[in-house]
Amino acid sequence: MITLDELCKELGIVEGSAEEYEELLSTWELWAGRKCEPGSVFLEGLEESVSYAEQARLFDGSAIRVSRVIAPAVARAMWDSKTVLEVGFGTALRLCYYARNFPQTYFTGIDKNLIAVEFARERVRTLSLDNVDIIHQNMLDIDPNKNTYDAVVNVQITGQDTPSEEILRIQSQVRRLVSLKPGSRLVALEPKIEDLTWKRRLIAAVKEDGFSKVRGEEVAFEHYRNEPWECVVRTYTR
Repeated sequence: MITLDELCKELGIVEGSAEEYEELLSTWELWAGRKCEPGSVFLEGLEESVSYAEQARLFDGSAIRVSRVIAPAVARAMWDSKTVLEVGFGTALRLCYYARNFPQTYFTGIDKNLIAVEFARERVRTLSLDNVDIIHQNMLDIDPNKNTYDAVVNVQITGQDTPSEEILRIQSQVRRLVSLKPGSRLVALEPKIEDLTWKRRLIAAVKEDGFSKVRGEEVAFEHYRNEPWECVVRTYTR
């Protein structure tokens, strides 16, 4: 398998510093007029003075340490799936990593940010990937009766800073896109939450939606601001 670092070298992405990421956050804050936390909608506020490609380079560079841990864990969870959907793919770096390593699998990425979609399509062309389809769409607009997948990956839209109630809501929306056939799965990045009541609610909701197996792989890393994060790459299988 190609490593994430090898793919980054091919794309000209180098690991960035915390200072570079702080500068990127400042660009977002100037546009939005509010504090942009990690996990915010990616690059909807494009400034003419900073190209999208440059912002993406900085974002990917600062996120390499995260992706080094998350991408292999997600790959292990969905390696035998034939059709995979990633919801909210950001710069599509991880999506391209999956597609390069699993050429027999067809990947679809959806994102509601048109600029991100156009950039991702260019990245896919650069890497000559013929097993990836990039779609400009809100996941809420997907008809689950017409479009379901062997595996659905949700890494970008939930994370360490996502409130527990919001995770329950988002995961409910994402689960409906997973195929009903046995063995289909949802792979999600979730913060490590010790609240037993919340965990019981999550497991009950998952079982009600027809998922019989739940497996988690704990991952730990230093995030953008050199802050330690503890998360779980959780796999829900029908």
